[in-house]
Amino acid sequence: MPPNVLGAIPDRKPIPSIQAKAKKLLADAAIRTASRSPYTAPNNRYINDEKVTQAIAQALTRVGIKTDVVTMPSGPFFSKGTALEFSLLLVGWNSGTGEPSDPLRACFHL
Repeated sequence: MPPNVLGAIPDRKPIPSIQAKAKKLLADAAIRTASRSPYTAPNNRYINDEKVTQAIAQALTRVGIKTDVVTMPSGPFFSKGTALEFSLLLVGWNSGTGEPSDPLRACFHL
């Protein structure tokens, strides 16, 4: 969390890379990583959204998930995303209340 958000821990150390663990978890779960998966994102909604998408795709590749990046304007992206037309996509939420569990509630049904 950014330092100005309730619940932030200012002196928290970055989480170390867990690539080896991610690869093992994928192997243990028998997740097929040989085929490619489309990874879809908007190209005009978030700051640097195309660069962020490329960086995430590279991280996925490093653990064995090959992706084909597809970007499009936010109008069709959100219409198709709402219709569940994507298997992997970039979206973001913020906290309308300033409290971290606000957007997490939508993700995890807390």
